[in-house]
Amino acid sequence: MALFAALAPVAILALACGSGTMEILSFTSPLRAGEVATLTVRARPDTLCEVVFTFAGVASTPARLPKTPADPAGFVSWQWRFDPGTPPQDVKAQASCEHEGSTQTDEKTIEIIAGP
Repeated sequence: MALFAALAPVAILALACGSGTMEILSFTSPLRAGEVATLTVRARPDTLCEVVFTFAGVASTPARLPKTPADPAGFVSWQWRFDPGTPPQDVKAQASCEHEGSTQTDEKTIEIIAGP
């Protein structure tokens, strides 16, 4: 059973800060399994970024969202749904972006809460 379903990446048009540092700007938490979640990263323009999830108690390979290039303003955003059967837990979301042989990462915790 899949723990989440990825939706199409969503580009965010905004002005990027010029620091060159990659960071997670926003993410959905807490949320109920089955709800749409969004995570947005700021990086250098055209940098290739991905998100890896690590679930509590799951020893298998972490789930990933597709590698997606940052837009010309330096933003990339993903939307997905955690499977409705995912139990309440904290999920580590680690975003990483590669640019000219260098990788920067940022990590946040997404809280999946019990249903209605």
